[in-house]
Amino acid sequence: MRAALLVLSAGMLLTFGSYLAHRAPAWLTADPLESPFGWTVGQEADSTEPAARDADPPPATPDDPVVLPLASAEELRRLPGVGPVLAARIVAHRDTVGTISQWSQLVEVKGIGPKTLERLKPVLRLQNSSQSLPDSLNR
Repeated sequence: MRAALLVLSAGMLLTFGSYLAHRAPAWLTADPLESPFGWTVGQEADSTEPAARDADPPPATPDDPVVLPLASAEELRRLPGVGPVLAARIVAHRDTVGTISQWSQLVEVKGIGPKTLERLKPVLRLQNSSQSLPDSLNR
């Protein structure tokens, strides 16, 4: 009886092993030094890796500001201290109140206080032009 079970077990193992050898996924039969992502150990990741795709956009500058009425959440992420959550809040606030024409309206967005607002002013435009509104009109 034991011999029959041993022969049966060995046969099952051989059959399953043969099945795996012919139908195994590529990662199971790949070179052990090769990553499942297609690069080998010690090789630099190429620019299509998820980390490169999810990188932050280039920061806004006074010469290349973000124009608030036209900006998407992705473009708002160019602003200093603005991540995906705060960018989504700004877009939602803009969609709710309409055009944001005064700096004080931005302080209504959760996460933007006076300090953040001062950081944003040099690189954010409230209107679609090359100049921001004069401070006297924004108070």
